[in-house]
Amino acid sequence: MAQNPHCYFSRKKSKKPEMYERVVGFVIENGYTQHYSGHPYTVLDVELNGTKWFLWGMTDDPKQSAVLNLKPVSMKPEQP
Repeated sequence: MAQNPHCYFSRKKSKKPEMYERVVGFVIENGYTQHYSGHPYTVLDVELNGTKWFLWGMTDDPKQSAVLNLKPVSMKPEQP
């Protein structure tokens, strides 16, 4: 998405879908609400290999989640 560059993890391409679901559940349980384009998302800040990222899924139900998105914290939109 050129207008919204980011990385993502797909359940469909995951070698361990049960682990994918656990990670999404962890983000939901330990994250906080951020609003983007008027929609609430549960976001979690993490540090991987010395880089700070924020993760968010497209649902609040790990069993229904198909994609887990991530971006560097430097690209996080300002909240009102």
